[in-house]
Amino acid sequence: MNEIKVMTVWLLMAVTLQAQQPDSTSNRLNSYQLGFSLGYQSRQLLDEQKSALVYQSKEFQGLLFFKKEREKSMFSTSLNFGMGSYEAKDKQGRQLYSVDYHIDGSATHDSMPVTSGILTGKLKITYLRNLSDRNIRWMAGATIQDHLIYPENYVGLLNSISLNAALYVSKNIQANQTISAKFEIPVIGINTRLPWHNTASDPVKPEITTFFDKGSRWVTLDKYQSVELNIYYSRKLSTRWTIGADYEFNWMRVPYYQPMKSFVNRISVFTSYNF
Repeated sequence: MNEIKVMTVWLLMAVTLQAQQPDSTSNRLNSYQLGFSLGYQSRQLLDEQKSALVYQSKEFQGLLFFKKEREKSMFSTSLNFGMGSYEAKDKQGRQLYSVDYHIDGSATHDSMPVTSGILTGKLKITYLRNLSDRNIRWMAGATIQDHLIYPENYVGLLNSISLNAALYVSKNIQANQTISAKFEIPVIGINTRLPWHNTASDPVKPEITTFFDKGSRWVTLDKYQSVELNIYYSRKLSTRWTIGADYEFNWMRVPYYQPMKSFVNRISVFTSYNF
């Protein structure tokens, strides 16, 4: 609830500071947009290579984006980053217990919580071309994406660089309001996970270099499946300022060496400056 309150206050502040009456040019395409978003995302992940437990994250999320839009094409780039807690879904609040003994033989019992954090990131570069530009605008193209999942306990550790096929559709529901959606699936990529023995060490090379050297492999649809769906609502406050909301659902499966599966729900609010 605290995350929802923060996003609501932030959106109200944006409306109060930026609101102006839309003018007669509000339905025209803007050439450039520069903006950011704040939100919350929850991830559920099962990494059978590391654990039999389903892990769940609660992450604060931010995103920076730039978009160049023309009558027949659209180019965009974005950087998404998140951080938060990460623990077994059905074992929350677990404690690790230990027993020690004093010199007189009496026992002491200590415990500490079994917790972990998580860092996530996603860098995207997208290019789309018009398929139709009537009442509903259809576009298709490709996205180059680098997706990082970095848990402190290494359960679900993944770096994925992929080329995705993308489909985009948008419709103006009023002169200053638009609803749109984007759908992506990977075609080919390079995934990096820990090897089947879950170690990445070398007597000479650094750990990160060894991780990418020993854990990377080319993947296509038989070794990497993912579906990403974004739904956007945007409202122009003026020719310069736009606010809106974004919902994302992401499902992913990596079948080797042992399967890793996850799905993510994300909701955020955004604002952009148009020029």
